[in-house]
Parts: sequence; structure tokens; C-alpha cells
Amino acid sequence: MDLGECVGVVVVVSALLLGPAPVIAGDVAQGDFSVGWEPHLVGGREAAVKGYVENHSRLQVGDVHLRVETLDEVGRVIVEAFCWVVGDVPAGGRGYFVVRVAVPGAIYRVTVESYDAISTATAGQPGPAGAPAASPPTSP
Repeated sequence: MDLGECVGVVVVVSALLLGPAPVIAGDVAQGDFSVGWEPHLVGGREAAVKGYVENHSRLQVGDVHLRVETLDEVGRVIVEAFCWVVGDVPAGGRGYFVVRVAVPGAIYRVTVESYDAISTATAGQPGPAGAPAASPPTSP
């Protein structure tokens, strides 16, 4: 085997071991999400927060991970919970969530913690709108 064949073998083996490089068409900034939520009772008795995440970007996203903070009357974090948005969130679309909270609070704050960019939207779909990533704390 000459040097040219060795280099070809190394490239093929490297490609098989490393797999294809991810193709990322762009990033979704935290400002490309907005969150709506409301207090909820699961089974009529367990405190929870349910709501949605709107994706204002041109990318479909998945594995959207949320932080839900329970705040007291002066805005201090009492406890936090984490959850996933159900399914992928298309560009210009919504994804929904429900998360139980250990301690009901006067105020909640919901923030997008992480996500995976999946694909770009097709022409004609809405683009970024610059909405905040966290819901403003409000009383129920």
C-alpha cells in the first residue's frame, strides 16, 4: 500500500468514527422565544405550571428544556423545576409543556434553558421577532 492509499484509508476510517459533521444553518437566540404559562392543578390537586413556547426564529428546534422558578412575593426564587417541551417546535410555531412544582408560589418565571436546532424553515414562514426568552413574573 502506498502513501496515497494510506491517506485514503485514514480519511475513510476517520469519517466512520466521527460521523458526519452537524450542519447548522444558523443559531436561535434566546430572544427568538416567548413563553406563555398559567398555574394549573394536575389531577385537581398537585400544583403545576402549563403553557407554551413560541419559536420566532427561522429554525425548527427540538429538545427544548425549560426552567420553571417559583418566586415568593418579593421575587426571590423558592424552588425550581425543569421540564421538556413536548415534541419539536417548528419555525413560527408553538410547543407545549406541563411541569409539576414542589411548592406553589405567588409568581412563576419560565425560561428556555437549552434546545437543539434541527432545520431551517421553508420560504414564506415567519422570521425572528425578538421576543424575550423568559416570561415576565406575574401573579396568577
